[in-house]
Amino acid sequence: IMASCSVETPRYRIGKSIEEIDLSDMPYPLMVKPADCTGSIGVNKAVDHESLRRSFDIACQASRNRNVVVETFVDGKEFNAYFLVIGGKVKHIMTTRRFVVSHFTHGGGPQHVGSIGPITHSDSSMRQLTGLARNVASAFGLVTTPLLLQIISNEQDTYVLEIAARIGGGDSYKTIGVITGIDMVKFAVDCWLNRRMTGNIEDESVSPDMQKKRSIGTSSVYVRGGIIGKYVGLDELVAEGSLRSYSTIKAPGARISKEFSARSKVLKLIVEGTSNSEVYANVRQALERIDILDDDGVSIIRRDIYLRDM
Repeated sequence: IMASCSVETPRYRIGKSIEEIDLSDMPYPLMVKPADCTGSIGVNKAVDHESLRRSFDIACQASRNRNVVVETFVDGKEFNAYFLVIGGKVKHIMTTRRFVVSHFTHGGGPQHVGSIGPITHSDSSMRQLTGLARNVASAFGLVTTPLLLQIISNEQDTYVLEIAARIGGGDSYKTIGVITGIDMVKFAVDCWLNRRMTGNIEDESVSPDMQKKRSIGTSSVYVRGGIIGKYVGLDELVAEGSLRSYSTIKAPGARISKEFSARSKVLKLIVEGTSNSEVYANVRQALERIDILDDDGVSIIRRDIYLRDM
């Protein structure tokens, strides 16, 4: 479907064993992942045949139906581009840059550590991005819905990694609201209940021009494993304005595995600033002042993984 609507995606093959997949036109490195898992569980990068077999076995064990996807590795910067589709017409509202850390560095699958936005596009980049969204909306018959495109871009190409006719994960609805003034939850509910759009959401003025002159960053916080006892220092930072807000993903009492994966992500911070560099600095300072203790009062927070310019 994606190819038929001129949307470029990384080349891939899918199967239950390496032997049944033709990879002759796909040079290393390759990304290997379960076909039906989320949170980067079972995802690895293969650099040769030996690591391909090892990664394939790990992905196969993680998959419920034992189907594994092998795709070409694309190096570049990752972005989330958010759109509104209203009556079949596509409107771009915001783009954020996604930051992912390497599993080679931290001992697990590649993990999303945060995002920052809004990202400013050139005229040509905006035309390309909006064109991709129009093609996706047309191919899947999207009429009125939120639309998220997750893309990766380098100097040569832009590829779509994921599409979703929804708001976006985590706290994205909060950052969209802060930057654009759009209530994405209300918009989504109105779409699903077939209510008529009201206010500036239906107006042509919905564009990057309405975005506030502030940078907003979200930073995921990971722990090393154990039973979460309590979070320390968060409310104090919110009260003094150092943190805009936070969301706990795991409640006290939750048992966290030692593996570096989405399962060890326990907290998300939302920080703002007048520039990206100020956001990075504020995230770093916040991470130094908060703590996550296990049930014995021992710190288990990972201070080496956070939103930073990469």
